[in-house]
Amino acid sequence: MSIPARLRQEGKAYLIPLYHLLRTSHLAREAIEASGSHEFADHVYGNQPSGRWGIGYLLDALFLNLPSARSFRNRYYHAQRSIETLVRSRSANGPLHILAAPSGLAREFFVSVGRFRSATQAHEHVRWYALDGNPEVVTWLQARASRERIPLTAWSADALEPSTYQDHPKFHAVVSLGLTEFLNDEDVVRFFRVIRNRLEPGGQLITSSMLPHPLSDFLMRELAELHTHYRDAGTLEDLAKQAGYEQIQIEQDSIGLQSLMKANV
Repeated sequence: MSIPARLRQEGKAYLIPLYHLLRTSHLAREAIEASGSHEFADHVYGNQPSGRWGIGYLLDALFLNLPSARSFRNRYYHAQRSIETLVRSRSANGPLHILAAPSGLAREFFVSVGRFRSATQAHEHVRWYALDGNPEVVTWLQARASRERIPLTAWSADALEPSTYQDHPKFHAVVSLGLTEFLNDEDVVRFFRVIRNRLEPGGQLITSSMLPHPLSDFLMRELAELHTHYRDAGTLEDLAKQAGYEQIQIEQDSIGLQSLMKANV
């Protein structure tokens, strides 16, 4: 059933004009048509408004400046900072294996490499890995990595299955953004445990959880049919402990909606 048809059936036909208006924004259209896919996340991270006609551009700029979008962007900054800190701290200690799972478009990898190159920061020891359930994303990542001469291995598989990782080395860090919001608590623990078993001693899981923003949550549920699992810092920490992590650091982002976690084994 289409979203407009559902709105009519539920007696919410008054939202249909808003639905069509919001689709002029590229961000809103990505949320509606692709259920908040990798392009949606990368659009928020990139913070470059775009849309059809002037109204679409203006709406896109408005959405990108909402507290929820700014907070969402903070998880990307958290991952990028964590990666760069790790690479600098391990510059002379042998190969460093870093995985994004699921990767999406792995903006944090490509931007970090660009920053290392601009600052002539040693990073040749880093081996990048990207796992995503969408084969088209994997193809895109492989093409970009080839163009930019980045040693990246990308493959498509189920992030929750232990066998997914068996043909690859253990990792010093795993970045996971945007998966747990679509998993129940039991599956989050399962995923965290799978990752823990693939981390080197002292390895780190970099992830986050979020709290709802009333307007954004309403628009996502009603007009994009996106239903996410919200968790506060305490819940995220408890799930990490259940999965066997012992050293857990969680900070709240500046907006107050994202809990940013680094958990070590």
